[in-house]
Amino acid sequence: MKALRDWNVEEASHYLKVEVKEISHAGAGNMNCTMRVKTEKKSFILKQSSPFCEKFPSIAAPENRIDFEAKFYKLGFKNLELKKHLPQIVNFDQENSILVMEDLGETSDYSEYYSNSESLSLDEVKEFGSILSLIHSIPYDSQVALQNTGMRQLNHQHIFEIPFQKENGLNLDEICDGLEKLKTSIVDDHLVLRAQKLGEDYLSDGKTLLQGDYYLGSLISANDKRFVIDHEFCFWGKKEFDLGVMFAHLLLSGHKDKHCQVFLSEYEGDYDRNLLQQFAGVEILRRIFGYARLPISNEINSLRGICEKARELLLH
Repeated sequence: MKALRDWNVEEASHYLKVEVKEISHAGAGNMNCTMRVKTEKKSFILKQSSPFCEKFPSIAAPENRIDFEAKFYKLGFKNLELKKHLPQIVNFDQENSILVMEDLGETSDYSEYYSNSESLSLDEVKEFGSILSLIHSIPYDSQVALQNTGMRQLNHQHIFEIPFQKENGLNLDEICDGLEKLKTSIVDDHLVLRAQKLGEDYLSDGKTLLQGDYYLGSLISANDKRFVIDHEFCFWGKKEFDLGVMFAHLLLSGHKDKHCQVFLSEYEGDYDRNLLQQFAGVEILRRIFGYARLPISNEINSLRGICEKARELLLH
């Protein structure tokens, strides 16, 4: 079968067994190809995983990642409250690595907050905390194989290793003049060792269902409701990873400690605050010194401030 990204309306019609009026890209995701398919009566979102990252074709990625996303939805739908925050699944075609989902309509994620001066409302931040609580409350099921080893190894490289290597293929000064010097001042042997130890924690198995990429780009607003999408990094692990990632992205998007505390106060359950903060610190640094960059300010003094904050979180 031709790759989803190359389909025309005739091919989409043949696949869905209904007349398709229009097919177009539905967002520019990093990992997968996502298309919107419109018929006479409704529209669907089709998502396909390939043996590489959609945005970075030179980076290999496990093609079976869509299988784990489908498992996440199956687990998530068991909780009726969490189900309200997930798009519904129409069909999962494992053979062709295609997930067919309901189209939530006109949506927007929260990525705009990285580059504008506005702040999320406290009610939105509270909801982010409560949604994550619902995800983490899904009972551990040893019969559901959710190791997701390939994606975790890929993520491990890009979070805990590549950003801290002296030669990682990135010319940071092309991104921002002085960024390479800033990295040298922030990243020392002690920090590298701490990142390595934290990477071991990430790779260790746990009994909490993790979304695996819980940040502003995985949360969308549709019809004044919040939904969480893109679960290909999910696995049974340590809850502090999800918590730390969102904590980091609140800081990366210019939010203050108050928003971070409101997010955590809405989260139901105990956690290791030190481990959470360490995961937050490494997530900030990998977003600045690694490949998965965000539309944040490239003003060097602003980057220095957030990097120093991240170093403090990671080491203390």
